[in-house]
Amino acid sequence: FPSHDNCSEYSGNDQFGSSVQLSKDASILYAGAPYSAGTGRAAVFLKTSTGDWVENSNFVINSYGVVGFGQAIQVSSKTFVVAAPLSFNSRGYVFVFTISNNGIQINQVLTDPTGTSGGLFGETISLSDDGEWLYVGAPGTGKVFAYGRTSRASTSQQITADGIANDFTLSNQTITDPASLLVTSDVPYIPNVQYTIVNVGGTYKLRFIDDAGTPTPPSPGSILVTFHSTYDLKDTWTGVTGFGKSVKTNAAGNQVVVGSNKETVNGTMLAGKTYVYDRSIEGFIASGTQNTFIPNRPLQSKYRVTLNGQEM
Repeated sequence: FPSHDNCSEYSGNDQFGSSVQLSKDASILYAGAPYSAGTGRAAVFLKTSTGDWVENSNFVINSYGVVGFGQAIQVSSKTFVVAAPLSFNSRGYVFVFTISNNGIQINQVLTDPTGTSGGLFGETISLSDDGEWLYVGAPGTGKVFAYGRTSRASTSQQITADGIANDFTLSNQTITDPASLLVTSDVPYIPNVQYTIVNVGGTYKLRFIDDAGTPTPPSPGSILVTFHSTYDLKDTWTGVTGFGKSVKTNAAGNQVVVGSNKETVNGTMLAGKTYVYDRSIEGFIASGTQNTFIPNRPLQSKYRVTLNGQEM
C-alpha cells in the first residue's frame, strides 16, 4: 500500500479504526472512531490517482443518548450503515445513510423495538451486497433482527412544535411503524425512545415521548417528518444471551451465519455455537407489498455448528 491514514485530527482514546469497510472497487474507505467527539464518528476517505487516501467527509450524530457511533460499519453501493450499540444505556441504535450523487445523507434510525437496556443492538451488523437486506445483532438480549428494504414514494410533512402539544396527526395515515419515519430538527429524533406512533380514535398520530415512554412535547421549532424507502423489520431470531455476537450474510442476503459465543454445548459452559440460516431466494423478497417472510416456510436454523464440527 502506498500510504495510510491515521486521521491526525482525532485525539487520544478516539479508537479510530475500530471498524473499517472498503467499497467494492477499493476507491472508498469507511472507518469508525466510536469514542471521538463524545458520541463517536464515522469518516469517509477517497483514494486519489496517486494511491493516497484523503478524508472526504466525517459524520457525528448528536442525537439523544448516542454513544459509540462508528463501533460497527457496513456498506453497499448505495447504503452506509453505522451502529452505536452503547447508546442509551447500551440499548443501541443503528443509523442508515444513503449514498447518491448528492453525497451521503441520513435516511433512517433503527432501534430494538422491544426497548431493552443492555441489549447492545447493533454490536454486529451485516449487509447484503445490493443493500436490500440488513441483519442486526443484539447479543445482550440474544437476538438478531432481519430487515428488508421496502421501496416507497417519498412523502414529508412539516410540524411546528409549540412546546405544549405532544401528538401530531400524520398526513400519511398508512404509517404504523415509528422506525419507518425519519424525524429531524437539528438532529434526528430516535424512534421508540423519543417518539412513537399511536392510534387515537382511528387516527394515527406521531407522539413525542421521553425515555420512559411518557408523552412529552418536543422543544418549540420546526420538525421535518419524512416517510420514504426504508428498512422494515421482517423477522426476529432469539437465542440465549450472546446469540448475535457475530452476524454475517452472503452477497445475496439469503444465507446468514450467527455466532452464539456463550452457549452451553453438551454440558460445557461457554463452548459456543454457530448457527447457519438458509433460505431459498423466494423467501427473501423485500419489495412490493410483502412485509413478512413467505408463510409456511419459516426461516430456521439449518445447522448448529460446534467447535468439534458436530452438527447439534
